[in-house]
Amino acid sequence: MTDLFGGGVALLLHRVEVAAQFVGTFEVWAKRAVAAASFSVSAAWSALALAWSAWRVSISA
Repeated sequence: MTDLFGGGVALLLHRVEVAAQFVGTFEVWAKRAVAAASFSVSAAWSALALAWSAWRVSISA
């Protein structure tokens, strides 16, 4: 009975450890995705500002 209980606890701890690793990996990927999206939005705004400036210069020329 002690072996079964000890084995069950070890299995439970292993599953908790695997779940924690998965959550940690997911968190890293989520942070990377947010950073990439943020960069994309920033790049889009920069491109829009550049296009607006070029359009304004072409009108005034």
